Amino acid sequence: MELSYSGFVLIGYMIVLLGVGIYAGRKTSSGEAFLIADRQLGAVISGLAYAASGSSAWVFLGFTAFVANSGVSALWMVPGILAGYVVVWFVDAAPLKHGCCVRLRL
Repeated sequence: MELSYSGFVLIGYMIVLLGVGIYAGRKTSSGEAFLIADRQLGAVISGLAYAASGSSAWVFLGFTAFVANSGVSALWMVPGILAGYVVVWFVDAAPLKHGCCVRLRL
């Protein structure tokens, strides 16, 4: 079995991710400190991390497949998705930052 260029890139990417994980694991004092980054991250980085982890699977698999099956007209969903992110960031950010539960304010 031969490895293609994509295979080498994937293996290299996995090695880099493993290295970052080991490096970050050695710099933290506890599991809790690792998970919450010692509360040292700014709002923009925290928001981007939330958006990336919260939507990665459905964006790359589900939404892409939906557009592929429905055609370009399915792209009307993009403004709605972006507006949803803005609402979540501004409505839920303060309670999450202060360690409170998330409450909907209608």
